[in-house]
Amino acid sequence: MARAVAQRSGPPYLLIVMVFLFLIAVTLAVLAYMDADKAKKQIAKSDETLKKLAGSDDLRDAKVQQLMSWHDDPPTGEPRGKSVVRRLQDQSKRLTELISGTGTYVEVAETKTRELFEKLDSQRGLTLELESLLGKYNDTSDQLRQAEQLLTDKDQQLADKNELVAQIRNDLQSKVDGLQQRVTEMDNQLQQAHDTYQSELAQTQQDWEKLRQQLNQNISEKNRNITTLEDQKRRVEGQVRKLSKLLEETTRPKGGTDVGRKPDGKILKVLPQEDICYINLGANDRVVPGLSFSVYPPTGIPEDAQGKASLIVANVGETYSECQIVQQKMSDPVMVDDLVANLAFDPTLQYTFVIEGHFDLYGTGLATETGAKEVQTLIQRYGGKVAEEIDIKTDFVVLGTPPSPPPRPNEAATPQEWQVYNDNLQIYDRYNQVKSMADSMHPPILNANKFLAFIGYTPTGLGR
Repeated sequence: MARAVAQRSGPPYLLIVMVFLFLIAVTLAVLAYMDADKAKKQIAKSDETLKKLAGSDDLRDAKVQQLMSWHDDPPTGEPRGKSVVRRLQDQSKRLTELISGTGTYVEVAETKTRELFEKLDSQRGLTLELESLLGKYNDTSDQLRQAEQLLTDKDQQLADKNELVAQIRNDLQSKVDGLQQRVTEMDNQLQQAHDTYQSELAQTQQDWEKLRQQLNQNISEKNRNITTLEDQKRRVEGQVRKLSKLLEETTRPKGGTDVGRKPDGKILKVLPQEDICYINLGANDRVVPGLSFSVYPPTGIPEDAQGKASLIVANVGETYSECQIVQQKMSDPVMVDDLVANLAFDPTLQYTFVIEGHFDLYGTGLATETGAKEVQTLIQRYGGKVAEEIDIKTDFVVLGTPPSPPPRPNEAATPQEWQVYNDNLQIYDRYNQVKSMADSMHPPILNANKFLAFIGYTPTGLGR
């Protein structure tokens, strides 16, 4: 039998739409499930976090409820929307600052915050932590109150000290003012004294200038008077020299030696075997060991002054001396009452000598310049005095061998040769000047031999 086939109509749009809607619904359901699962996980995580932050009992705590109510209605001066945890962090920071006692607490607050969250992570309740912090806060508050009381006491002490310091400062200031006033008075007195000093100094300078001028005038007058007196003195000295010359010419022959022919003592005792004798001169007569004498007969001292023997004093007593006979003539030995003399020695006087020329003290036949110095030494040893220039006080002039005039060097001579020439020329000129002065003033003039004979000197006795 034939089957009847129904005629197809258009595409099944409705079915497609329904399928599409179903797919969309499924998709949305899957997405909704996934969102719900995600939200559930987030809720669970939030619950877990909330549990970590605070338990159900903690959330019912009045203080926590107050902190939660401050989210929308904060206290005056605080911002809206601050979470409970943020407020707890701020309070923790402030508590940390109070506990640490410092003004800058960032690092301490961070450390305390980390410790807080570590404690929260270890499932400790927020309330316990807050109670611990509140306890610490209370303890700190007590400490702060004690510190404030101590600070108050210290402030009072400081105020007392400040008052004492102010009193001391006032006392010091009054003393400083008094001292300043005294300093001012002293400055005024010093200024007055300085002005007076300047005035007196100026007056003194004026007086000094007048006095200086007067003194200069007096000095000028004195110098003129001195010049006049020196002129008069020179004229008088010239007259004295003339009179002295005239007197000497009338009283003694030129170049006489009568003064030197006066004996000093005599022989008291002689020991011929021992060449020893004793004289009547001792320490009371200024005799010293080493002094030499010439021995003359009792008749007197001859004009040539040559003695019969020479003596050297060995030991000195108060009134006598023991002498060694160093040279005597065998035909005319030393005898008691013989006379002794030394031209340079005198028991009461000191004769003045001028020595010039060359002398032979060693019997070598060669007179040298150094001999004059040795003669001066002998005179001084025997008690005499040596002068450089002849004057009215000169007693004897002793002239040795005259120095030869030095030959003048040529123009090409060295400075040393000229120096030697000038030195020798000066010695030569001085000898002539001394001789000329002696000839004009007529003191007793002795040559070397006569002088050595008068002092009892022999070349063999040089080392005495």
